[in-house]
Amino acid sequence: MFQYILAAVVAASPALAGVTDIYKSLRGDHDVNVTYPVNLDRPDRLVPLSVRVTWPADEGPFPLVVFSQGALCPKNMYAAVTDHWTSHGYVTIAPLHMDSESNGFGFRDLAGKDLVGERIADMTYILDSLESIENVAPGLAGKIDRERIAAAGHSFGGQIALAMTGLEITDATTKAPVDVGDDRYDVAVVLSGVGPLPNIVDGAFTRYVGPVYSSGGTKDLGATGQGPVHPWPWRMAAYFDTPPGDKYGVVLDEGDHYYGGLICRETAGGAPDYEGLSIIRGTSTAFLDAYLKDDSDAKEFLTKTDVKALTNNRATLEHK
Repeated sequence: MFQYILAAVVAASPALAGVTDIYKSLRGDHDVNVTYPVNLDRPDRLVPLSVRVTWPADEGPFPLVVFSQGALCPKNMYAAVTDHWTSHGYVTIAPLHMDSESNGFGFRDLAGKDLVGERIADMTYILDSLESIENVAPGLAGKIDRERIAAAGHSFGGQIALAMTGLEITDATTKAPVDVGDDRYDVAVVLSGVGPLPNIVDGAFTRYVGPVYSSGGTKDLGATGQGPVHPWPWRMAAYFDTPPGDKYGVVLDEGDHYYGGLICRETAGGAPDYEGLSIIRGTSTAFLDAYLKDDSDAKEFLTKTDVKALTNNRATLEHK
């Protein structure tokens, strides 16, 4: 049922040029264990579900973050984010969704497939399979805290993280509203997500009540396939369009969708945006610490810190 090939230890590394040192934006003290791929035989899937697992090389248990990739993104293109969280005390599991180009499928192969439904099934099956994942990844057993779990994602994956935590979507066949949320997921972390779409129930964002971290940038326009390009705030509907209560929004001035190719697409954007990515890593870690570790210092950072001043006007952090 399960297969793994690679197990490695990634040591803490020095900061890259341009990194901004706020909260835990620099790599943490935990060495990072990596196992990839772990292949899960999810029923009725065209190919096994391949996941990348990371965990701290220290005594646990640690909170879990399940990370949903952006549309079509190739494998292992989010290590710059997930490994950072692990260095600060989190287990991460990153599924390779069906639409990833690394699976080798073309548009004809996926025609008629409910890719949202496929991703939701992946996210649910991963939590159903935690014991088996622990058993196959050397040293992981006992490291996952099953009571503290975040759904996270970038772009299309951000929509999935929100759906797993209560955003109302529509059934791909009937177009009727469906509840796909999984109560095992406590909070959502959304990097450059999506705004209103045809498969999201009208007004769903105004009824989303869970804790959420949402980030975007002023060059992060909302392209949706062959459709229109939305202004950058559309990418942050999880903050701007949701009601007050445990909501946090980070905006990067001149930030783009891929941080200059540091995530998802190596050839996308301009120069690598190490500073922008470090800000997102630090502020998202603060959110995870506050809500999955009940860390009072993290909560104070989120609610009282002038991030704009700390980053020389590069970023703002708002809460409501």
